[in-house]
Amino acid sequence: MEIGVGLLGTRFMGKAHSHAYRSMTTFMGLKVKPRLVAIYGRDPEYTRYVKEAYGYEKYYLDWRELLKDPEVEVVDNSLPNFLHKKPCIEALEMGKSVICEKPLARSLDEALEMLKAAVKAGVTHGVIFNKRWFPAVQLAKKLIEEGALGKILHFRFAYHQDWGADPELSLTWRFKRETAGYGVLGDQGSHVIDMIRFLIGDIDEVIALSSIDVAERKLEDKMEKVDVEDSVAVLMKLRNRAFGVMEASRYSLGRKNYFVFEIYGEEGSLYFNMERLNELWFYKRESEGFTRIFVTEKTHPFYEKFWPAGHTIGWVESFILQLYHFLLAVKKGEEFRPNFYDGAVVNAVMDAVYESIKERKWVKVKKTVV
Repeated sequence: MEIGVGLLGTRFMGKAHSHAYRSMTTFMGLKVKPRLVAIYGRDPEYTRYVKEAYGYEKYYLDWRELLKDPEVEVVDNSLPNFLHKKPCIEALEMGKSVICEKPLARSLDEALEMLKAAVKAGVTHGVIFNKRWFPAVQLAKKLIEEGALGKILHFRFAYHQDWGADPELSLTWRFKRETAGYGVLGDQGSHVIDMIRFLIGDIDEVIALSSIDVAERKLEDKMEKVDVEDSVAVLMKLRNRAFGVMEASRYSLGRKNYFVFEIYGEEGSLYFNMERLNELWFYKRESEGFTRIFVTEKTHPFYEKFWPAGHTIGWVESFILQLYHFLLAVKKGEEFRPNFYDGAVVNAVMDAVYESIKERKWVKVKKTVV
C-alpha cells in the first residue's frame, strides 16, 4: 500500500527523513510504501534540486500549497520550531496525518494547541524522537520491563555537543527564544527528556541551572544578544521515586554527538553511549563487571531487518525505523507513539525547567491534559 508523503523542509532533517523514506522498502519490506509526492522549501533553486535529487514528484515554495495537494496523505514537518504549530494544525484540520520534528512546540501552551487539534482530527500523529528506535535502546527498554535491573533507584543522562562553541557562528533561529522556544534544552534536551520517560518513567519535579556561554552573535552586520541557554543541568524526581540528573550542552569541546545514559537499579545497571550505538553495557548483581552486549544479532530488536551480525547500523537507520512504524500506524488507522501527547509532556518538563531556572527552586511538572 502506497501512502502519499509531503515533506516540509529541505535541509538537515529534510535530508535525513528523505533518506529514510527512500530506504524504507529496502529494509522494512512492502507492507507500506511511501510515495514521495511533494517537498516544500523556501529557496527556489535548492528546492528544485532537492526535488530531483531526493526523488519527489513535485515541489512547492508555499507550505500551504503542499498541504492542499490532494495526493499528500501524510505531512512530515521538518521545519524550524517556529514553523511547527501552524502547518501541523492546518494539516490536521484537513484530515491529514502528521509527524513533526522535536521539540513539538516552543512552549507547553503551544503544544497543547497542537495536541487538541490532533485529538479533534482523529488521525494518526507522531513526534520525531528517533533515538527511541536504536536497537540498543529497545533492548534496554526490554531488560528494564523484564525486571533485569530490579527497582530503578537513580540515573544520569547527558547530551553534549560542541557546535555552539564557535563564537563566530552566526545568530540563527536556534539562538533566539522567539523562534526556538528553548536553547539547548529544546534542541538536545528534548531527546534526553523523552528517553528518560521512555525508559524509566514520568518526571514529577525539577530544579535546574543554565548558562549562556556565548553572549552575543553576529546577525548580518551587527551583534545581537543570545537569549536562550547553551548549557543546562537538571536534577529530577520521577513519579516512581527514582531520581537523577540530566545535562545538555552545545559548548562541550571535543564532544560531537555524545548522548549517554546510566541507569542504576537494585539488581543491575545499564550504560549506553550513542557514539557507539550498537553496544549496550549491562551489569547484573554478583557479576565481575559490566558485560558488553553487541546489539547486532538477529535476535536483537529490529536487527533482522538489516545486516548480518557484526555489521553495524548508524544514526540514520533510526529514522527508517520510526517513519516506517509511523506509516504502518497510518495504514492501520492506529495510534502511534511517540505522538503529540508525548511531545506535549516533554514541553511540560521543559517549561518547568525554565520556571525553576527563573525562580531558583523546585518546580512541579504540569500534567498534560486535553
